[in-house]
Amino acid sequence: MGAKEIVYKFFELDKKDRKMYMLQVATIRTAFIALFKLIFGIIYSSVWFLINSIFYGILAYSKFRSVRDYRKIKKIKDRRARRRIAYNNYLYNGWLLALLGVAYLIINFIIFKTGKTHNNLDGYLIIIVALISYFSLTTAIIETIKYKRKKDPIVSAACQGNIAKALTSIVLTQVAILDEFSSNINRIKIDCVTGMIVGFVIILLGLRMVIKITTEDKKYLIEPRESNISINNMWENINKK
Repeated sequence: MGAKEIVYKFFELDKKDRKMYMLQVATIRTAFIALFKLIFGIIYSSVWFLINSIFYGILAYSKFRSVRDYRKIKKIKDRRARRRIAYNNYLYNGWLLALLGVAYLIINFIIFKTGKTHNNLDGYLIIIVALISYFSLTTAIIETIKYKRKKDPIVSAACQGNIAKALTSIVLTQVAILDEFSSNINRIKIDCVTGMIVGFVIILLGLRMVIKITTEDKKYLIEPRESNISINNMWENINKK
């Protein structure tokens, strides 16, 4: 199958199927980037690459869960059940981001205190890392604006995760640049301070998701009772008539 046929088949899909397809592609892409960063971390003995690869790996798993929930939703006809799964996925991703932010902040704080890290990066890696970082951040911001929580919670949650991983890549870019061009003896501490700031931002990003979903959409997180479902269905049937 040629590239043209793949593009045609993609646009023949309905809107929800296209979103699921894009989520699947994003999951595979994130997993591959995590693997490449892990390999680079081992080859160049870089703690920062290893940290970043673990972060990407966890977010790849999160996206995999989102794809699974999207498939589950597609098979369910009840609108409230679909909404409950989607909003709970958003809540899960919010807590995951908050915990990842805490872990990222603590790791950077430990490196800051001990000063024990090692980087042996080649110059060409700076260009690759910078391109991935800024491309990821730009696309993540655009997608976050495009996909709102109310319209599509699962895709919106995935976009928030994209912002978080892009921010960690920005830290990695700074590490690569300072390692190659700076002779400042405090460059490790500078990297750690930036990492701690990013960790704090990711915590705020995750907590914002949790607070918004639990305050504004709490009713969608709880499975409704049978009596409530039957009453709501009855009212829906009356309104349709």
